[in-house]
Amino acid sequence: MKRPLLYVLICGIILIVIYIILSHRGRGSKEGFDFSKISNFYGRWKVIKTETFQGSLISDEEFNQAIKEPIIIKENYISCFGVEENNITFKYNKISNKFKEGEIGDRTTSIFYGFLPEREFTHQYQVWKNNERTGTVFEILSKDQILFMFAGRFVIAEREKS
Repeated sequence: MKRPLLYVLICGIILIVIYIILSHRGRGSKEGFDFSKISNFYGRWKVIKTETFQGSLISDEEFNQAIKEPIIIKENYISCFGVEENNITFKYNKISNKFKEGEIGDRTTSIFYGFLPEREFTHQYQVWKNNERTGTVFEILSKDQILFMFAGRFVIAEREKS
């Protein structure tokens, strides 16, 4: 009688372990969506919200003009805020938002400025050209929302519906 009970117990433990592994697959991304594939973000994006986090060297009028045009992300190409970059590469970073006491976060992330601090990770793309980082960096908030830090403001854009 001990053997069948031990067998059932081991099978139960194995099933629990398999369930835990499968339920944590893709952790850090919503709905198992792969934030690390830039092709998932190709398309046109429209600015839906801005929020100031620090001073800016451009006027509100210049800022409002710059965000009117859609953001376009394609293979080896990005156009945002009046700047076009061709022949580029996108480098993905998954940055932990959990810091030990005394640590200072990465200034290229919105977490550094206290934006959406409840996130476990920041999913970020840096734009590189000729093995040098350009000034363009954006974060993935969800499969349909991205965030830029531009001219002292958080700029949230939403995927345009086709």
